[in-house]
Amino acid sequence: MPKTREEQEIVGYRDMLSISYDSHDHISPKLSIILQFHRDLYKFGELETRGKYKSSHNIIEEIDTSGNTDWTI
Repeated sequence: MPKTREEQEIVGYRDMLSISYDSHDHISPKLSIILQFHRDLYKFGELETRGKYKSSHNIIEEIDTSGNTDWTI
């Protein structure tokens, strides 16, 4: 079992490449398949949103040396 987040992502990616390679003739480009791939890609992690549509923005916050914040979505 992978221990770190990086290991989890690498193992999930490796598995999805294998599935894609072995089954590419039988995989149709449908939204449900893409969500399934996303779920399987992160199956070793604890990502709550795996296999689901994103429901919130990624907020990136920066704090300068004076303590002022600046963020982007």
